[in-house]
Amino acid sequence: RLAIRFSGHLVFVTLNNTRDGFLLRPFGLDPRRVPCFGLSSSEAPEANRFAYEPEVTSTSDSFWLQSDAFQRLEAFCSAFLNGTLEASHESAELPKSYRWPGPGRVEEVVWKTF
Repeated sequence: RLAIRFSGHLVFVTLNNTRDGFLLRPFGLDPRRVPCFGLSSSEAPEANRFAYEPEVTSTSDSFWLQSDAFQRLEAFCSAFLNGTLEASHESAELPKSYRWPGPGRVEEVVWKTF
């Protein structure tokens, strides 16, 4: 349904996260956490990339079982076409215990804390 909805505007490609997982890294996506979705304005290495990684509680199938899965992906694609998404960047994961300590302290900086 989504590919039909955006026909002529977006190209949809399915990747195998085991074999093609390295292609997800430039989007800031972790290939071990699926499903995940990325959009790019072109194939160029310097092109802006945009990522959508839905909150999944148990299995990758649980996302598709949610009643609003289509609407959330549609909103992501529409925001990309409208130019309202913030670009994604490759980053290390933050530990769940991370808290910003405030000014005057040296911290390791990754894109997600920058």
